[in-house]
Amino acid sequence: METIGLVPASRWNNLAIEALRDEAAFDELYGHFFPIIYNVIYVRVKNRAIADDIVGDTFMKMTQNLAAFDPEKASFATWLSRIAMRTLTDYYRWQSHRQNVEWDDVFSPAVEAKTGLRGICWRKRARRSSCWRWTSSLSGSSTLYI
Repeated sequence: METIGLVPASRWNNLAIEALRDEAAFDELYGHFFPIIYNVIYVRVKNRAIADDIVGDTFMKMTQNLAAFDPEKASFATWLSRIAMRTLTDYYRWQSHRQNVEWDDVFSPAVEAKTGLRGICWRKRARRSSCWRWTSSLSGSSTLYI
């Protein structure tokens, strides 16, 4: 029999089923698993604000999908940890996408029409120095080195 802490997994499975209709059972599940899930996520992201967001999303998904939990397929702890890991993976995918967005996709023609900016680009220079360069119809071209 699998145990989580000193409590058998079947106890958490039964509590998860009860949590659908009993708020006290839900509170007990949350109280037990929140610190475990939080620590697992925090160790990976090493940022409290990000860990808070991911753990919040994890428990929101748990709440939304609790009716789909099936103790025949996996224990509640396994089910919840898979939700947490998938939520963490979603965060990493989002970060990866966010860092690879082209500047042309971010700035719209409406902004260019209002400000007179014809284009903004980000260029990487040697040894990690970077510069912002923009051209304006009013003042020619300017460069900001960072």
